[in-house]
Amino acid sequence: KSLSGRLGAAMLLFATVAALLVGSSYAAIERLRSDLAATSYLGQERVSYQMLYLFGRLTPGTVADHPAVVGEIRELMSRKDKMLKTLADGDPALGISAETDPLIQAEVRESISVWTNEVRPVLEQAIGNTAINPAEMGEIDRLLRSYAARIEANLATRAQAADDRRNRTQFLHLVLSAVAIAILALVLLGLRSLTVRTRALLS
Repeated sequence: KSLSGRLGAAMLLFATVAALLVGSSYAAIERLRSDLAATSYLGQERVSYQMLYLFGRLTPGTVADHPAVVGEIRELMSRKDKMLKTLADGDPALGISAETDPLIQAEVRESISVWTNEVRPVLEQAIGNTAINPAEMGEIDRLLRSYAARIEANLATRAQAADDRRNRTQFLHLVLSAVAIAILALVLLGLRSLTVRTRALLS
């Protein structure tokens, strides 16, 4: 009876470990999908350089439909707003979960602050002018290139965080698998011992 009880407890523990292994694997896959979606989304957003090109078309000596170019710039600025909101809050439609990593959260908040308080006001003021003088264009060029570099740094941080999460998950799976194998070995030994005892009683 004691052996049977130990076997039952071992089987219950094995089932628990197996459930944890399956659950953690599912969570890891979902997190990996979200990381890949966010990294891909961030990597495709070359809005800063597109805006820089359009602002160049508003400098003196260029031939451009000013209202149309300004409309394109405003559309790109709205895309940037949406991109930053998506990175902060997630977007289920894109497969991007809300970020939980404190370091990435801090970087996203800082990027939003810089865009809202430093970059966007300068761009808004510039597109309100009839033409952009060289000094203004130089400042816009500096701001947009600097912000593009910031986004690239955010992308690198996300990629590193995804690698770290994957490594931790692999280690967890290795530990759970080892525990599951050890429990299974104990169960098999217990069954063998039970079989031997049963045969001894029957003989």
